[in-house]
Amino acid sequence: MRMIIRAAALLAACAAPLCAYAQDAFPNKPVRVVIPFAPGGSGDIVVRLVSDKFQQLAGQPMVSDHRGGASGIIAAEFTARSAPDGYTLMLASVGQMSLNPHSFTNLPYDPVTTFAPVSGLVATNYFWAVHPDVPATTLREYVAWAKANPERANFGSTGIGTPSHLAGVMFAQASGSPLVNVPYKGTGPAITGLLGGQVSAAFVTLVLVKDAVRTGRLRVLAAATEKRVPSLPDIPTFGDLGYPEVVAPLWSAMLAPAGTPPGVIERLSRAINQALASPDVAEKMIAADQEPFGTTPAQLAEFMRVDRERWGRAFRASGFKPTAR
Repeated sequence: MRMIIRAAALLAACAAPLCAYAQDAFPNKPVRVVIPFAPGGSGDIVVRLVSDKFQQLAGQPMVSDHRGGASGIIAAEFTARSAPDGYTLMLASVGQMSLNPHSFTNLPYDPVTTFAPVSGLVATNYFWAVHPDVPATTLREYVAWAKANPERANFGSTGIGTPSHLAGVMFAQASGSPLVNVPYKGTGPAITGLLGGQVSAAFVTLVLVKDAVRTGRLRVLAAATEKRVPSLPDIPTFGDLGYPEVVAPLWSAMLAPAGTPPGVIERLSRAINQALASPDVAEKMIAADQEPFGTTPAQLAEFMRVDRERWGRAFRASGFKPTAR
């Protein structure tokens, strides 16, 4: 995902030495990162990669604090109640910031006012993959086939109201295709259903289906990104093919409690961006199909606003009714 333009000024700032860290009081102890997932997931990997470089730059490590459950709400509430001093950050996700506001009627935090944006971290890309039984090698052919075979034009998702479901809604709306969502209980079952031909298509992250694509058990037709993925330049975006509305980024970012001093936010953002720009960190992230996603605080705030509105449109089109948590 290349949605945030890394302006020359940002890159120059990130390249500047952070010698001021040695002179100032902040940070003088480890920075806690609240992770809204169980240990062992991709969030751990991202935080660990950034933490190693952050410690070199700022003199203090980042320490993971796992508080999973309740669609990320537990982690968000804990972070919101933490002291706004820069020593508690949250690994925020698209689910917490862009989906939850449309999923729940009584969300105990506001994605705009409860947190202070620090920096984007990584983005994972969605791709539209079809089972080889579908007689389509291009997205244009798939849309024509779906319209001619509405009884077979289904797609698997990881559940109602999840990104893979809503991305399918975006595609159905944009193309006028009669796509029917088949919700599964999680990513594993959805991938199994697609590989087994129980569903004809699905939005997937390539890290989970690389071997299937390589061996022809799945066929990838388009990327739900604004620009082509640099490591996969031959795969067109939906926008390339006439559907610019179909952009479905899966992202994570660092947020701080609202009220954290701007100077502290700026120092954290600069260190995180410098860590993300490090060749060894970027290489390891790209190898895991995650694209470094560094931003300034202002860029992140604008990105999250646009993203929240985009997913909101998909929620409304899907007919999803928000519920009390």
